[in-house]
Amino acid sequence: MLAAVGLALSGCTLLVDFVTKDRDISLCDGGACQDATFADGDGRIDTGPADGGPSVDALFEKSPNDVHVEVAQCANPCRNRDNGWYCGNNGLFCNAPPDDLYTCEKDAVADVNHCVNGCVPLPNGHPDTCDPCFNKANGTYCGKDLPIVPHVAGADRNDIYLFDCKLGVTTTASQACPTNCTGTPPNSKCN
Repeated sequence: MLAAVGLALSGCTLLVDFVTKDRDISLCDGGACQDATFADGDGRIDTGPADGGPSVDALFEKSPNDVHVEVAQCANPCRNRDNGWYCGNNGLFCNAPPDDLYTCEKDAVADVNHCVNGCVPLPNGHPDTCDPCFNKANGTYCGKDLPIVPHVAGADRNDIYLFDCKLGVTTTASQACPTNCTGTPPNSKCN
């Protein structure tokens, strides 16, 4: 077991030595390499810049601009799903970020898009979509009149889905039209 631990540690050392190869400090802006990591002569890692300024760790402290990245809680959220588009919180095999739109094909994830303005889970028969109501006036809109993502004009039923937009978001008053959606936005209606 001691040999296995030694082998594992030597593997890490090789990786660290590769990543932290000695660098020519003269290539840095005035010798201040705040974004570099150096290995000293003893093979130890020095996360501070060569000029004694702030450490790399200090440069990567949490800031108000940090982005929180969520991931699905399993390797394949599309397992056992029909081909189509699904919000992360709408019937996938496992929990996934609710604002991610998964494209499922042949029982696997084909693509993932993050919906900046939220993902809208729609009823069965209608592919889920990124919220199309962003920057839209209050009112009702046929799917064919909105920037549906994804959208295959005439090939999916979101053309005849009536979206109710309030304050730039889709509301729960939105509905699937039985046969057709007509009218001029923001006063469209189901027929």
